[in-house]
Amino acid sequence: MSPQNLHFGDDVVIKPGATLQARGGLYFGSHIVVAAGVTILTSSHEYDQPDVLPYGTAFRDKPVRIGDFVWIGMNVTVIPGVTIGEGAVIGAGAVVQRDVPRLSVAAGNPATVVKERDSAAFERARAAGWTISDIRGGPEALGFSTASEFDKHLDDLKAVLATHDMIRSSDLVSLGTPPEFCPAVLYHAASRLEGRFVWDEQTSEFVVTKK
Repeated sequence: MSPQNLHFGDDVVIKPGATLQARGGLYFGSHIVVAAGVTILTSSHEYDQPDVLPYGTAFRDKPVRIGDFVWIGMNVTVIPGVTIGEGAVIGAGAVVQRDVPRLSVAAGNPATVVKERDSAAFERARAAGWTISDIRGGPEALGFSTASEFDKHLDDLKAVLATHDMIRSSDLVSLGTPPEFCPAVLYHAASRLEGRFVWDEQTSEFVVTKK
């Protein structure tokens, strides 16, 4: 693994079963999710001028660099020397042999760019200052002492949604939720109440609406 050549930014999530081969240098930015079964290689055996067969005893080392806010899907393979740009998404099962530009979605073997992400939506989400790690977690991470306390809070929010068709951060604050926890609580409420967790452009905040 060569841990001395492995470099992490903040909030890098590596799911189980991922293989990180850092001999040639592996550099992660921040707020990255690497899904299960991903393999990232930074070195390969010398085979063009081998001293023994089927490949030589020497190595070819090439660093891999992964930018901020990248999502790498399940069972992706990243070949030595690749740079994955900020905000890129790599589809499940892809084999990444060449650089992936910023805000690109790449898929296939070999991986090719299949679409571009909405840059305005990306910048809006970045400006909101929340990542997927911020809004996931148990009740304690959301400012509640127990799961039952959180469940009671959800009952109150269910009544709000039934009456107003939308839950806003101001509704949470009136129920006693600290403002810094509002987006995370809304995210969980959407799942539990079968609502939609969306960004309201008019008020520049996350809200929960009826599906």
